[in-house]
Amino acid sequence: MMNGTFSQNIKFNGKVGGSRRIFEGKPELLTGGFKFDLKDLPRAGSVLPAGTPVYADEIKRTIKPLQTFAVKEVADTSIKIVKSVGGVSTGTRIKVGDILTILGEDLSAAGTPIKVSAVDESSDEYDVITVDAATGVSEKTPLVIATEDGKPYCIPNGILAYDKCLDANAYEAYGEVAFFSTRPVYERRMPPINNAVKKALANAGCFFRFSQSK
Repeated sequence: MMNGTFSQNIKFNGKVGGSRRIFEGKPELLTGGFKFDLKDLPRAGSVLPAGTPVYADEIKRTIKPLQTFAVKEVADTSIKIVKSVGGVSTGTRIKVGDILTILGEDLSAAGTPIKVSAVDESSDEYDVITVDAATGVSEKTPLVIATEDGKPYCIPNGILAYDKCLDANAYEAYGEVAFFSTRPVYERRMPPINNAVKKALANAGCFFRFSQSK
């Protein structure tokens, strides 16, 4: 499968990226593309999956992802992070030095910052991250990339329309943002979201009917 990344095409190996169909039908997109800060994207070879909630600044023409992660298992200061979204591998999305927090019911409120000090990528099914503390983290609590003070990285006003895979030589990256869909959106094929994310999208004027169908 060929997937466009920036001004070039690259071929994925089938384990990472590929076709991630989250929309039943064609979504409406905000006008033009939006520029990522490259540090906000997974390393080359891994994927920021379609369906990731994002904040698009229509004046600055920039985009920030609200990256969320499903937890497989917790043991002391070790957390296993599910490596796939909707059954399709994303590769490793968490980096050493990232700050995480539990995805709560108020995206404007700070949670407890969880700093990542090591990432073991050896399993195809999950990454094992070492953190300073995992208080309150469980298989029922999705994690989200946060700022230094523990606030979720952004409050979304759209969702990423297509997988974004960073090429090793890329110096710019742009994303397309969906804000409306007349047909269902497959929530189980997206990174984990909660009612706070859905409320933020609705408050931003988005319309998505989230389906639990596979």
